[in-house]
Amino acid sequence: MKRIALTVCLLLAVTAVAVGGEPAPAPTAAPISEQPLHFRIEVGVRPGYVVSGWLDESKGTGEGYDLVLLDLDGDGTFETKQVAPTQKNYQTQKDVPKPTITIDREGAKWALDLYSLGQRRPTVKGDSLATYVKWTVRTEELYAYFINGRVTLYADAAKAKAAKPIRLGPPFTFDTGSSQRGPDALLRVGLKDGNGCTMRLARDNAGKGPYRYIKVQLHSGEKQFLDTNATYG
Repeated sequence: MKRIALTVCLLLAVTAVAVGGEPAPAPTAAPISEQPLHFRIEVGVRPGYVVSGWLDESKGTGEGYDLVLLDLDGDGTFETKQVAPTQKNYQTQKDVPKPTITIDREGAKWALDLYSLGQRRPTVKGDSLATYVKWTVRTEELYAYFINGRVTLYADAAKAKAAKPIRLGPPFTFDTGSSQRGPDALLRVGLKDGNGCTMRLARDNAGKGPYRYIKVQLHSGEKQFLDTNATYG
């Protein structure tokens, strides 16, 4: 049986440009909630920039996570407080907090959406909570959207510090698979990050529309069987 190699190229790039931060509100010295959720996020085009923080509740316990405290420079001081937007709970039809962590880094805005926490009151089992997430990155030129990932948040700050941080950004990996339909072989290609999030959409913010295609080549030795664009998402 001939061996067939698969080469997949993504025609997509993020340009890194430094930007200044906005003045931050005064931080809260300690969690208000009886059940804060701590995290560490590694964000940016290049690895190495880690932000720590926790999700909090402005009214104590049971009202939903509507505050995010961030330590952006790793000095142990939480200098940034973000207020979560609201969304409508599809079951109760009431507005509830939508916990979202946003970080400006390298000319891009990175946003981690902990959407499942806004739909129901989570139960922390032991010292951690696994929750579904989606995240986006936005620059002047590009908007990309990743879905169906899971991350772990911790009730204890020390546990969060010891755990591997949540990674937003490259490196990405390709998840490929194939199936046979009659005489034709179907190829599936997905772009995933380290948390298992799959790229759902990428578009050009300059108004040129979505990036809907990636380059796919199939070859065996010197012979090339396929050279085409494939859709993703």
